[in-house]
Formats: sequence, structure tokens, C-alpha cells
Amino acid sequence: MAETTATKRLVIDSQKTHLHDCTVEHFDWFRSLEEIQDDRGFTILEKQIPTHLGSLDDGLHLNVPEDEVFYKVRGNRSCASRLCKREPKQTQNIVIIYGPADENGERMLYTAYGSENGCAPREPGDTSIESWEGVQESREFWKNAALSD
Repeated sequence: MAETTATKRLVIDSQKTHLHDCTVEHFDWFRSLEEIQDDRGFTILEKQIPTHLGSLDDGLHLNVPEDEVFYKVRGNRSCASRLCKREPKQTQNIVIIYGPADENGERMLYTAYGSENGCAPREPGDTSIESWEGVQESREFWKNAALSD
């Protein structure tokens, strides 16, 4: 009799998951990724999107002067984000952030977004930043970066 390996579920929580521009087809692809099945903890995965899924918006802009910026709270976040009126770029690259959801091996999908620049640091007001160094890194990055509104 052949051995079978249980597939770990990837769960979405409407209060915790941010699926920027992703479709059900993207989610199905995430679930099929070998890396999702690994018993790792909190994970940041950068991948190229299969061409049949199309491109995603990349709303991160670097070197945005303050005169192009405004601040607004997005979604259910607790702090205002640094935003601009620039149009998002199209990308075939994605950042997928996930981690353990429970003791049964399920995975929680925290966010997935298109990005040509890899994983951006959390925003300065994010209460999940655990160290002063993390806050400083965040401030340094976001003082010049902004997201498309």
C-alpha cells in the first residue's frame, strides 16, 4: 500500500488576510506550492506567478517626494499608510506571507501581493513590529516609499 501525505490546508481569515488583487485561481496556486507544505513557522515566500494566471498590480513606489504623498487608513489597519496617486505597475512577481494557523498543521495566509521589489517592511505604525530596530528599519524604508491609492 502506498503512503500518502496529508496536505496542509491554507486558510484565509477575513480579519487577518489581505489578498491585494489576488483571485481564487491565485489562491488555488498558493495551496499547491510545495513550500506551503513545509513545517516552517512564519514564512515570506517570493515567487514568479505562472503566466496563465496573469499579472498583478504592484502598488509600491520608491523615492516618492513628500509633496506627492497623503496619508490614509487602509482597510482594518490601525495606522495611516503613506499613499500617492501614481498608478500601480504590472508584475509577474508575488510575495506570499503565511504561518502556522493551529496545532493541526494548517497554514494561515496573512497577505499576498504583487511586488517587483520583494517584501516591503511593515509600516511604521504596525503594532506587530517587535523590536526598536524593526521600527527604525520600517521608518527608514517608508520615509521615501508610498503605495498607490
